[in-house]
Parts: sequence; structure tokens; C-alpha cells
Amino acid sequence: MLTLTKVRVIYQIFFMALFIFFMVVTNLAFMKGYPVSWFLELDPLVGLATTIATGSLYKGLAWGLLLVLITTLFGRVFCNWICPLGILHHFFGWILDGRNTRQKIDSNRFHRWYNLKYYLLVLLLVMAAFRTLQIGWLDPIPFLTRSFTAAVLPAWDLLVDGMIRILPPAEPVLGKLHTSVEPRVAHWGFLIGAIFVLFLVLNRVIPRFWCRVLCPLGALLGFVQAQPVADPSRTRQVHRLRPVPRVLPGRVRSALALAQERVLCLHELRGRLPL
Repeated sequence: MLTLTKVRVIYQIFFMALFIFFMVVTNLAFMKGYPVSWFLELDPLVGLATTIATGSLYKGLAWGLLLVLITTLFGRVFCNWICPLGILHHFFGWILDGRNTRQKIDSNRFHRWYNLKYYLLVLLLVMAAFRTLQIGWLDPIPFLTRSFTAAVLPAWDLLVDGMIRILPPAEPVLGKLHTSVEPRVAHWGFLIGAIFVLFLVLNRVIPRFWCRVLCPLGALLGFVQAQPVADPSRTRQVHRLRPVPRVLPGRVRSALALAQERVLCLHELRGRLPL
């Protein structure tokens, strides 16, 4: 059965592959008119900050208005379904997850410092108002593009070169795996790559660390996302949920506690529950 989760995974694989494809064909040796700037143009934070800093909106950045409209109607679907950095963090949060049920509940609780991304958003927009456009440091699309260009793709090419040295007869085949005709080394590439890997590893501590703590684009979309009107009668039902009895077996208590936690989260996020 094709569940919503499976559909989301299909979309995630497609958009992640599309982003990598755009990164590879951006090289002058492969460029053939592909819309390689589409992810950047879809980013409403890039459009907003650029407009504030320059007083004009580049027509390609108008794609961001479409994303704002989608977010207003359906919530932050971009973060989980389209954003390549969000997809990477979702994936690494899954493969690095070794927590039990109780630990998962604790790690997914809201913390006040999750609000840091909103302060970062305000700071970046204020800087843009003073003609200092610095969103590229933390906006997910520029950050991931920089990480791939300066670290990930050069590292991949070095790996391919190493494989060719080990297996010289396979050079005609392995050579096609290069993402660049000439070897490339970026200044500070190692540092950029180390920061990129660090943020991925932090998903072991906090699932989707970047998205929850640092992402200014997620903060911007949070201001415009769909906010269904809460039903007071259902609110009272949610808050009447009773604590899990301690006499139940440990696994049963954990499962019930997790179910209650999800009910409360759904209530907070969507405002309506089919109780």
C-alpha cells in the first residue's frame, strides 16, 4: 500500500537526486542550459533578503512567492519534501537514531533554544536592510551548494582518482564518474566539509538539528505556514489525557506515552484532532 510516508520518501529521493544532478552539471564541461539555479530561485528567503538589500526583485526569485503560497495552504512541506538539506538531515537523523522510545520522546520535546533560528532570521534581515547580504552563511540552499561545491564533489573526485590508481584497467569506466574534467581544490574546502559533516553528526544528539535550531528559511516559512483554527472542545479532550499507569509493563507504558506525546504534538501543530 502506498502510504503518505512512502510518497514523501519518493519525493525526497527525487528532489535530492535533482539537486545533485544540478550540482554536477553546473560544471562548464556539462552545462547545457539546465535550470541549475532553480532551488536557489525557489528559496523565498533569498528573494526577500535580496529585495531588502538591493531594492529590486530579480524575476527568477519570484518562484519563492509560489513556495510561500504553498506553505500558507499546506504548511512547511518544503522542509520535509523538497529542501535537499532538510532531506539529508532527515535521513541522517534516521540512520543515526539509536534511541529507545523514551529517549525519542525526550529528544523530540520542544526546547526554548529552538527559537534561535528566529533570532538568526531577524539578524540576517536587519543586516540586509543595511546592505549587508549574509544569508548565504545559514540559508540551507546556499549552505548546501557551498558544501557540495567546495567539499563533497572534490572529495568524490579524489575518491575516484584513488580507485583508478588501485585499478588502472578500470579507468575507462571509473573515469566517467568524475564530476569535473580537471581536479579542483577549493580554499577552505576541508573546513567547509568538516562543518557540513558536523551538522549531520549532530542529528545523533538532536534529530534534524539544523532544521530545528539554525535554519532561517524554516523560521521564515514558520511565520507563513498554515495555522488551522483550534477547536476548544477538542483542546479540553487533549488536556484530559491521563498519565500512563505504572502497573502496566514497561513496553506498554512506553508505547502509550509515545502515543500521547504524538497526540499532543499533533494538537499543537494542527489544532484539530479526530479524537
